Amino acid sequence: MLPELRKKYEGKYVAIKDGDVISVGTTKEETAFKAYEKVGYSVIYVGYVGKERYVRLPSPRVIR
Repeated sequence: MLPELRKKYEGKYVAIKDGDVISVGTTKEETAFKAYEKVGYSVIYVGYVGKERYVRLPSPRVIR
């Protein structure tokens, strides 16, 4: 589905259930909330369409 999703939803989060896009949003939480409003609390997939945005957080160091 990714090539078709990129054409239409690049840079957005999508919620998918049974192979259908049921919700689109700018944040994962917003997209999931809209999807749950439509289909109720059931199994859905929420993912980002595009290059994943990674945040690197270094582990704190303990100085002894």
